[in-house]
Amino acid sequence: MMLRIVKLFISIFFLVFQAARNFVRSFIGKHEKPYAIVLYYHSISKENRKAFARQLDSILRWTHPISSDSTDNLLKGKRYVSITFDDGFVSVIQYAFPELIQRSIPATMFIPSGMLGKNPPWLADTCHKDKDEKIATEKQVMEMSKLPGITIGSHCVSHSDILTLSNSVASNEIKQSKIEIERIIGKPVGLLSFPHGNYNEYHVGVSKEAGYRRAFSISPVKAFANPNEFIIGRTAANPTDWQIEFWLKIMGGYLWLPQSFILKRRLISFFHVLSANKH
Repeated sequence: MMLRIVKLFISIFFLVFQAARNFVRSFIGKHEKPYAIVLYYHSISKENRKAFARQLDSILRWTHPISSDSTDNLLKGKRYVSITFDDGFVSVIQYAFPELIQRSIPATMFIPSGMLGKNPPWLADTCHKDKDEKIATEKQVMEMSKLPGITIGSHCVSHSDILTLSNSVASNEIKQSKIEIERIIGKPVGLLSFPHGNYNEYHVGVSKEAGYRRAFSISPVKAFANPNEFIIGRTAANPTDWQIEFWLKIMGGYLWLPQSFILKRRLISFFHVLSANKH
């Protein structure tokens, strides 16, 4: 809880600083490139459906929702949000999609093609709230692909952390999932979400070779600032987010987080060197 509050206050200061910086830059004729915030969810429970709907209303009020498969609208403004869901949970179909379709908000669902109809095995031995969720069946995936505004993407085959796999196995995870989902929905699959957000340059190369147009991570950075970018950063979202917390997320207030990770690594390296020099 304390860490969550600290992040919130840092995000407020960060957003104020960014607004002041952008004002000064615009005053001297330097305008910031348009960009989007891509949110990623996992499950949406029946109890959280209303909270999720309120978040969608906030998105419509403060931003312009766009598909994660398109950047056409980014030429016209600055505040854009794209919604994605990882893991293919049935609860999203039941409780999130009706709210999205009612508001004509597009979204992307990333499916682990080898886990269809199962409980998420990667959560089986945990106390995670989603461990009893069901992953969509083949029939549900096919039906999803026909819904207005819904795009189906790949979440590899088994949802394994591909950094822990050999190159050949990781390559199969990336390529085979695309083939399997395309067979089910009868249309090309151009989007990939790396399970656990983990990948390296080899996986990026394989993804491009397989024919994906974009791959999504879980690093909260500006998205679509460059129409040709391949790796797209995303910001974690949850229906249980506080209202101010969610507003800060869709306004870009949490974009400081990757820099904090970099700073943390540099500090750790510095103290390791300092410690080594002492000895």
